Amino acid sequence: MIQDTGLEKLCELANTKKEILEKTSKLITLNFTNENSEKRREELLKFSPEKNAKKIITIIFKH
Repeated sequence: MIQDTGLEKLCELANTKKEILEKTSKLITLNFTNENSEKRREELLKFSPEKNAKKIITIIFKH
């Protein structure tokens, strides 16, 4: 579902109940710093629906 979206580096993939539980256990133990949070925020800004809609409007009405 996230393949080729640019979100791959922000997500952990799991396809089975076992994988989900393993990933969750691993992630709970990680130290999530302010730096991690800021990097994720910067990446997610690229996926702002409002920002992307404005880009589309600009492209459509540019000509």
